[in-house]
Amino acid sequence: MTWFPDAHALRTWGGPELRFPFTAASFREDAKVDGIDSFSLVADDGSLAAFGQCYLRIERCHFGRVGVAPGRRSQGLGSRLLSDMAD
Repeated sequence: MTWFPDAHALRTWGGPELRFPFTAASFREDAKVDGIDSFSLVADDGSLAAFGQCYLRIERCHFGRVGVAPGRRSQGLGSRLLSDMAD
């Protein structure tokens, strides 16, 4: 995933526990994809188009780590992802 040019950009988006550079496996581990409700939109070519997570805190749903691939922005994918996450 080439969404982030450097460690600072990645950690600003996702927090200090994310390693840079990362692999798909290290991202899954660091972002706790298996322990937090995680959502993704996948493009026809199999690449990741959008990603987000949500969790409950004090009886409210919080969205976190929401992002859209740079080349796929301004296509409504962020809105679609947030709508899917809210359902």
